[in-house]
Amino acid sequence: MKPLTFTVLKFAALLFLLPGLGALVLNASLSTRDYSSMPANPDPDTGHIVPRIVHDRTIYITEAQNRQLNFLHHYGSWAFAIGIGLGVLYLGSLAFQLEKNYVSGGDDDAPQ
Repeated sequence: MKPLTFTVLKFAALLFLLPGLGALVLNASLSTRDYSSMPANPDPDTGHIVPRIVHDRTIYITEAQNRQLNFLHHYGSWAFAIGIGLGVLYLGSLAFQLEKNYVSGGDDDAPQ
């Protein structure tokens, strides 16, 4: 495998891992930020009608807030999972290349 391929794999893994982890952290902070001030009962006048469980307490949020939190959760989970997969692929191909170089005794295709 060429050194450029290792660089591309490493870059792609980080490209998915970091935003995915950031989205999950943002989702957690938005979920818990105002949960003590959110209504514990549905409040149709203000639009707080969607139930959400945060820290073993049911609160009611608006549909827009629910869409935002669901998007962040799903995007973050998928991006993080893809980043983990690419990272495993990178480490596996790197280990294969290093083993091949060790067995052959050559250092002609060593990754940077």
